[in-house]
Amino acid sequence: MAEAEASVDTETDSSRADETPIRELVEDGLVGALGGLIGVGPLTIIFMLLSQAGAFSLTEFRTLSDVFRLVVDFSPATAQVLGYVVFALGAMVTWPLVLASIGTFFPGERYAIRGLFLGAAIWTGFSMAWYDGFAGARLLLYLVATFGGHLLYGYLLGATFDKLFEGDRPHLAPGDEQVV
Repeated sequence: MAEAEASVDTETDSSRADETPIRELVEDGLVGALGGLIGVGPLTIIFMLLSQAGAFSLTEFRTLSDVFRLVVDFSPATAQVLGYVVFALGAMVTWPLVLASIGTFFPGERYAIRGLFLGAAIWTGFSMAWYDGFAGARLLLYLVATFGGHLLYGYLLGATFDKLFEGDRPHLAPGDEQVV
């Protein structure tokens, strides 16, 4: 009888141990999404200001919706909104995962500082992919403002990690341990 009770206690303890990492993974994913949302907000404002200055084209977001056009043909306005949603989801899912997975290899003791390096890395691809033929002062404005915006995005993403993660988190898989 005592053996049966002991085995039940062991099974209960192991199921609780299995639930904790899963819960932490979900929480960490939500923190990453929140950090991405916080970071993409100011970046969006920068894009809007650049658009008003003629140094960024908001219609470029349409290209991100092209994959959906294989199924449904959208109006240009709908395609632009859908493209922005794809862009924002990337900022809320993809880049937080990148920072969580390789952020410990970036310089800096805090994720806010590490996020600056991620933002700079993201900008290198962004600046080429979203370049729309600007020249002169508009090109300089585009490069400086988007670089600053991406640094701000990375910093805010990392600062959210610093503020909301506990201990050695974020965790990417049950049982993983980050080296900080």
